[in-house]
Amino acid sequence: MSRRSAAVSVAVLVLSAAVWVGTCGRSHSPAAGTPPEPAPTPDPHGGTAGGEPGCGLPPGNGSGQDCPRQISSYLPEVERSLDRLVERRPEIFDLNSTRGCGTCYLVRDVDAYVEEMQKEVRSEGACATWDGEELAIKRTNDFNDQYDILTFENFIRRDNGSYRATCYPAWF
Repeated sequence: MSRRSAAVSVAVLVLSAAVWVGTCGRSHSPAAGTPPEPAPTPDPHGGTAGGEPGCGLPPGNGSGQDCPRQISSYLPEVERSLDRLVERRPEIFDLNSTRGCGTCYLVRDVDAYVEEMQKEVRSEGACATWDGEELAIKRTNDFNDQYDILTFENFIRRDNGSYRATCYPAWF
């Protein structure tokens, strides 16, 4: 092998490795002309194969990074879910302690709050998941909204103050 062909081989190898490392861990939108995602397989328990219970969608392929703040799409679902949860599970909250609004109650059991909020949003026919900080909601894989439903002091965060961003395409 000549020095030139050896140098070209090494350059191609280095470039290939750089491209591979540069894409590691990132999701990419499908290229134009890519066939649509197949319909999810129904699950007798109300969910779909590979999806959240009751969600009906496969996972999205977005990165969840650099999501712009726009106008929320699912705020009514979040607000109705909060109202139902307080009514259905008042023991999760201290109804005598509020901050910021009349129904922004102190959350006594954060884990139960997060889990039950996901269930309530799903009962609205939307997909929901908790990323450790925010509630993500979608009805399609085109986008998802992010909601910060808990303050750093563990009070309910409501209304437009809870909406944070919209991710294209949905990341979950």
